[in-house]
Amino acid sequence: MTTEAASEPWWLQNAEKTLDGLLLLAPGWDSYGATKIDHDVVESARQLLRAIADRDTPMPSVVPTSSGGVQLEWHASGIDLEIALQTDKPPHVFFEDIRTHQQLEFEMSAAEADRVKEAVRRLSRGDRADEC
Repeated sequence: MTTEAASEPWWLQNAEKTLDGLLLLAPGWDSYGATKIDHDVVESARQLLRAIADRDTPMPSVVPTSSGGVQLEWHASGIDLEIALQTDKPPHVFFEDIRTHQQLEFEMSAAEADRVKEAVRRLSRGDRADEC
């Protein structure tokens, strides 16, 4: 086992299979005219998961969106974290810590990546840090 594989969460391969499965959804998959899931969005979601998740990170829900995107959702330890990925848009991040009443919503840029990693760290360990 490589060092990288040892630090990956147990669920990462399953999440990647789920992402691959979203590419098989036909246009209109939701019976309301949903757009086909965009391959580039799936690849972005895969890369984002690999970049922000560590061994202790709980498994996210991987949800297709009707506009052809993907939403990654975590609801654990009193924290809600949702990252919506869409074609030709930066990821949209929503974070809420019910315990501290902290709520953040922002478009993720390279400069914001550390904020997302901190949110995932708090979610993973149930931390009560004041800021992310």
